[in-house]
Amino acid sequence: MPKPDTFQQPDDAARALIRALIDGASEAALATLRPETQTPSVTRIAIATGPDGAPMSMVSSLAHHTAALEANPACALLIAAPEDKGDAMNHARLTLHCTARLIPNYAPERADLRAHFLEQRPKSKLYVDFPDFRFLTFEIENGLLNGGFGKAYILTPSDILRP
Repeated sequence: MPKPDTFQQPDDAARALIRALIDGASEAALATLRPETQTPSVTRIAIATGPDGAPMSMVSSLAHHTAALEANPACALLIAAPEDKGDAMNHARLTLHCTARLIPNYAPERADLRAHFLEQRPKSKLYVDFPDFRFLTFEIENGLLNGGFGKAYILTPSDILRP
């Protein structure tokens, strides 16, 4: 990891940007390790904001990233500000290092997660109850915020999650 002294201390403006990125995102890049080779793999997933402020998702058991998370729940998410004109390196982006938790369809919390997800992603109603889909929550271990040129932060869960 880079030297901590090259990073700024998270402040209210950084935390507001984190919330805006997570709450405003409809998708994220999910990085996992392929179980058969341990090589990194990245995919795009739909996300919503979970009750604790962390991203949540739904995944199909048919997807390669689901098998990867079943084998090794360590993962990372990249959430980026919507594309705009100009240099992409000046756009805000948030990396979250997480442990994924695949929620079984029989789990008691599934109903609440379903309602919460559909409130934000109503078009998901088409497939939310397909038997191969499960909800996915993320336990955030730490993160990195790049708020644009010269605005880099190392984050703890308390910087990211809702109080």
